Amino acid sequence: MAVHASFLPFLVSLPWLCRGRGAPRHVQHDDEVLVEVYKSTDMTHTGMLGYMQSCKDHADDDWPHVCAYAPRKSLKVGMYGDPSTLASISLVLPEQEPSADPSKIYYASPCNYDGTIQWSHGDNNCITDDDQASWDLHDIEGNLPSGGLIYDTFYFMRHHRWERWLGGNNEGPGCGHEVNMTCLNTNWRDSDPSKVAIKLVNTKAICDAMNVTGWWNYYVTLVGPATESLTYGTQKEHSESKTETWSQSVTISVSGGFQYSSPSGAGGDVQVQVSGTLSHSISEAYSDTWSTSTQETFSETFPANDTGMSVWQFHFNITDTCKHVEEAKTREYALTPNKLHPPCCLPGYGADAPFYTTCVTGESMAPGGKSRGCKVLQQTQVFV
Repeated sequence: MAVHASFLPFLVSLPWLCRGRGAPRHVQHDDEVLVEVYKSTDMTHTGMLGYMQSCKDHADDDWPHVCAYAPRKSLKVGMYGDPSTLASISLVLPEQEPSADPSKIYYASPCNYDGTIQWSHGDNNCITDDDQASWDLHDIEGNLPSGGLIYDTFYFMRHHRWERWLGGNNEGPGCGHEVNMTCLNTNWRDSDPSKVAIKLVNTKAICDAMNVTGWWNYYVTLVGPATESLTYGTQKEHSESKTETWSQSVTISVSGGFQYSSPSGAGGDVQVQVSGTLSHSISEAYSDTWSTSTQETFSETFPANDTGMSVWQFHFNITDTCKHVEEAKTREYALTPNKLHPPCCLPGYGADAPFYTTCVTGESMAPGGKSRGCKVLQQTQVFV
């Protein structure tokens, strides 16, 4: 299958393709799953296989189209296909839409000439047997894998009856007007770059971020001119953290609000909740920090006139619903007079960075900052 060969060099170069999780976890009938969707050209994540919207090109609201979009909705592995020993699967809705008939089971299947995929119930002509409801999943080399389907593995989906690949169609029927939504069709030939890859994630193995704390971590006091090497990124300790789903949950958690911790100066730490537009901006600025599963190194050179000053680096402490803790290190550093004087502001919000004695706004100041002499940039000043 020549089509897969064109994607293979890119895919096999990705260090996160195989995660060394020990014994593989196989997909079973009745499992609840998330179906992550990726562009085949560069393997960027585009969303989840969704079902709560309709592309609205049919009057029958019982037939919403299958789209990839940002909200996470679980699907269920249906009765058709054989995920445990072969490499085929069927997908159904585990819960009904308000417009759906609660007595029917809705399968993802192409049911019209254009190949648009819909959630179609089993008493229609398009879903009457395994051949019409099941999808064959091919590995990145273009083969049907033996021994069953494995979670957290990239596959290409090919409809069993039509022998067409699952692909994205931004110009497709009605989905383009929805925010962050990609309509999915099956009329993509082998070599079509619009073909998408998918990854099945077991919802029982999902650990979502539930608490995030950011703080300036003391690194070293300079004893002379020096070049210091600092690490950044996240050296993840838990396999559940090494998923796109986990990384997205951290971004959502930080955006919704996180704790900013700072030494009180009298022993112990004080914390403040960062929220609103500030927490949203922080989540966008540093999402790459917790989306990687490894750490890298960067170097900073400090001249002789920095002797005696202390170097700090901003970290995030992330706790998830599985009670796992991961530490993410940013590339942001600060210089203060000594280790008893932590930086005054959130990273990126120091008017005099890297010294961080004056903050751009009051809300970006460290908790307890005013009591130790931290300042806010005067409104009459122009900050560039």
